[in-house]
Amino acid sequence: MSNKTVRLTASEEDELRVRARSRRLPAGEVRRARLILMLAEGKSYQMIQAELPCDATFIVRWKQRFLQDRLSGLYARHPGRAVEKRTPKMEARILEWTPEASRRFDALEHA
Repeated sequence: MSNKTVRLTASEEDELRVRARSRRLPAGEVRRARLILMLAEGKSYQMIQAELPCDATFIVRWKQRFLQDRLSGLYARHPGRAVEKRTPKMEARILEWTPEASRRFDALEHA
């Protein structure tokens, strides 16, 4: 665990407060903003864990990313899942799972 204190500029604090209050941002972004604000207030890991429900690994990861890249470090780095393309094989599997839909599809196809 890093002993580096999180110090915020006025603009960073303003931005984090906006994010922490947001009802439109993804919950993960709001949670990370709250975390950094709590660290800047000097709250202990135990206090943060009780208030946010999270573990020490979560705190360490996002604290390090913030200290390294500031606000831009708080964006999730998971690229998401690749979009699956619809293939005849996939369609056959879907129809196999749904027998009723398969019968209707066949009826439409042969009409």
